[in-house]
Amino acid sequence: GMYGDLKQYRLYYHTYQGDVEYVQFREQMAEQIKWIDDEAALFGDQRLRNELEAFLQTLRIAMRFPNISGRSVVSALREHLYSLRFDFNHRKDLDGVYLEIWKRVARNKMNFGDALKQLYEENIFPFRRPDIKLALDSYPGP
Repeated sequence: GMYGDLKQYRLYYHTYQGDVEYVQFREQMAEQIKWIDDEAALFGDQRLRNELEAFLQTLRIAMRFPNISGRSVVSALREHLYSLRFDFNHRKDLDGVYLEIWKRVARNKMNFGDALKQLYEENIFPFRRPDIKLALDSYPGP
């Protein structure tokens, strides 16, 4: 198998130094392309331009790490962008939604359905409005 000949594996795949550099590279990449961690940059009209700029910036960062492969560099950026998009689509504002529901239920002694309805009507979290509406429509009542 692939791991049966460590010398062959190290020749074609990774070395300890390469793995260390890869971790350092990922840290620097995430820090230096933070500007793309923005909804407009990830999803807006300039998305492709932003991705190209992030790619070029990532290549400049990667030049400082001679022991990582080009394939690893491209994969790192792809994974990073995917992770950011996933967070926006699946996690954005959820902590705020849960906090607002908790305030209404625990502090104001409101029932869960009324708390959802109020949160929906106030539209504090427009990105989560469809999710709040779905929860409200699915709520069986007190």
